[in-house]
Amino acid sequence: MAKVKIYQDPTNKYQKKVGEGFNWWVVIFGPLWYFFNGMYLWGLGWVFFSCIIGNYAGLVGSMLVWGYAATRAYRDQERKYLAGGWKFVGYEDEIVQNNNVS
Repeated sequence: MAKVKIYQDPTNKYQKKVGEGFNWWVVIFGPLWYFFNGMYLWGLGWVFFSCIIGNYAGLVGSMLVWGYAATRAYRDQERKYLAGGWKFVGYEDEIVQNNNVS
């Protein structure tokens, strides 16, 4: 099972979870996942790249682009948070264990 990382906004202490590994939602929804997660330029970039590859390699090439994007999606999301000043708090299972220890 992939670990889930926790990032925290330093201004309001709001926390977001970011997975690791392959993101099936990107394969299914393509650029919509990027758009819904506020990464508009990344989403547009992947659409552009997919169209270029799809023009030369057809549907299979375009599908391969989105498969590759699915392997990069969580890293792109992490970059977004870190660029916005968010802090890495830890892994979800470690934080739960530390909070349960008295």
